[in-house]
Amino acid sequence: MKQKATLIGRLFVGFGGYNRFMDDNSDKKAKLAKALAVAKGLYQLGAYVGPRVAQMALFDHRGSSWASYRASFDGHLFKNRNDFPALKDRETLTFVSGVNTLKAYLYFPKHPRALVVAAHGFTSLADGNDALYQDYLLRAGYAVLAVDLTASGASQGSSIGGMYQSAYDLKACLDMVHANRKLKHLPLLLIGHSWGAYGVTAVLNFDTSPKAVVAMSGYSSPGRLMVSQARGKAGLLADLSKPDLDDALKERSGEKGFLSAASGINHAKKTSVLLIQGGLDETVPVKNCSLYGDPEVKNPRVERLYYPEKHHDDIWFDPASCAYIASFHKAEDDLKAKYKSLSKVPPEVLAACYSLMDKEQSSKIDQTMFQRIDAFFQAAL
Repeated sequence: MKQKATLIGRLFVGFGGYNRFMDDNSDKKAKLAKALAVAKGLYQLGAYVGPRVAQMALFDHRGSSWASYRASFDGHLFKNRNDFPALKDRETLTFVSGVNTLKAYLYFPKHPRALVVAAHGFTSLADGNDALYQDYLLRAGYAVLAVDLTASGASQGSSIGGMYQSAYDLKACLDMVHANRKLKHLPLLLIGHSWGAYGVTAVLNFDTSPKAVVAMSGYSSPGRLMVSQARGKAGLLADLSKPDLDDALKERSGEKGFLSAASGINHAKKTSVLLIQGGLDETVPVKNCSLYGDPEVKNPRVERLYYPEKHHDDIWFDPASCAYIASFHKAEDDLKAKYKSLSKVPPEVLAACYSLMDKEQSSKIDQTMFQRIDAFFQAAL
């Protein structure tokens, strides 16, 4: 009887231990559920706030000015408009885009073959290192109209607006060209880099008058570029957050933020388009968001040039210059890593670095590429 009582006691003790085990597990499950709920809330908060803060940081300021460009690392490294005698004489034209008055600079030879409208990249300006190919085209016999986009160079604007803005600026610019007695009868050609490359192709959604367009390192749409940039920071989480990214973009830009350069190219059925891309481009990666690699481009009049060893910002430079540029951009990265930002580098250290730069070596144009571009333009005229 004593043994039976002991056995029953053990069973009760066992059941008690089981209950305590179940209670412990329940506590753990509750804590886990609470932790997951907190994590989900933080993720949702980050997904909402992150893209909006990022857009404010990227766009709610001026893109460039002549003073800021001259003081920048690239301003010391590359030739600019002042280094090209052929670009000394020009006429300044103005036009309105949105609420801002923008400036464009007309270089006009005696007997121009056509008018080339040139659009610079994000945070650059018309008088920066784009002057290298403006000079080439002018000496090749083209009139060149170099545009300072919104909040860039000498154009008005306290905010860049967004990655779509270049297309709307160029629409306003082309409206001005069509109304200008001196320019409206000239065949129209477009060329642009990065932000400008998107602009010169996306503007074809509104204006199909250009005979030919050259887009260097262009992205296919602001939306795809935004996801690509987020992917570079957060990996696959960026793809999971795409609905949040799209919502943030639409909230800020409306449908403008989703304007497709591919749709513009396809719409302009009589316009020849040359897409140029570097294989080492990390800003506009070939597979993620480049116009060059966009499968939605269906226009049979599209041609492509691919340079496996070129980056985003050296696309129109001679290979020897590309290597020289890369060496100084490596030095720039090293300085940023050591001092946390370029603004914190001691002035004497920066001055020593700048003193080693040779603009003759950094600023050689890719003659083969631009001979191809010239032939491409000529074939379209």
